[in-house]
Amino acid sequence: MKNREVERKWVLGGPSFMCKSAVEQLVDLCSSLRAEYIHQVILAVDDNKMLRVRCYVDSDGVRRYDLTLKIADKITPEMGKALDRLEFNWDLSESDGSKLFEALQSGCGEMFGSLKKLRVYIDKNTTIDIFQGDLEGIVMIEKEYDVDPDEEGVEYANEITEESTYDMITGLRTSLDAKGIPTSVSYQATDLYSFLLSMYNQGRIREVTHDPIYVNQNLCRSVIRECFGGQKVIVKR
Repeated sequence: MKNREVERKWVLGGPSFMCKSAVEQLVDLCSSLRAEYIHQVILAVDDNKMLRVRCYVDSDGVRRYDLTLKIADKITPEMGKALDRLEFNWDLSESDGSKLFEALQSGCGEMFGSLKKLRVYIDKNTTIDIFQGDLEGIVMIEKEYDVDPDEEGVEYANEITEESTYDMITGLRTSLDAKGIPTSVSYQATDLYSFLLSMYNQGRIREVTHDPIYVNQNLCRSVIRECFGGQKVIVKR
């Protein structure tokens, strides 16, 4: 199925990454929301084309697979602007999915990579990805925007995604309220909304929509390393 993906991305944690205790607190605050573990293998054809196979595992241990081809279509490399791509998706049977997943995972060379994360669904457009393994400490909010498939052009994509980071965060309160999940503005970060709002107020939510480090085909070939002074950085494997 052909889609047009228009999205923005933010990372939590400020200039560094989230510590283990903060990640554990966030996971606990997300416990009432639907979540899936995702293990994905990526074949990066080039900077603009990516073939991906994902294995999803839900809370009951049920697996499902899909295959995605992404093609960068029209990109405006400005913070506050959307990433606009063509995306082709195919659902796979468990048998076909597992075989293709294993085949790609056994691939060698710089074109292949993989990553693991817990994906939490806030609403149909917004997710929180909590990365695991070599990328533990990276937490990313992704928001996809509903687009008219008949409309084209960078101006259109930018118009429908024009909102500040603060508006994105405060807009989540409506979604959480609709699910009956308590929200507050407590400085104690006793619920998910107040946790995210507190991170924002501390300047610890940063947009990375056009940061090449946080593109999936780069992340899947990267690890977090601690350098001099204790600061953690993302480096290539």
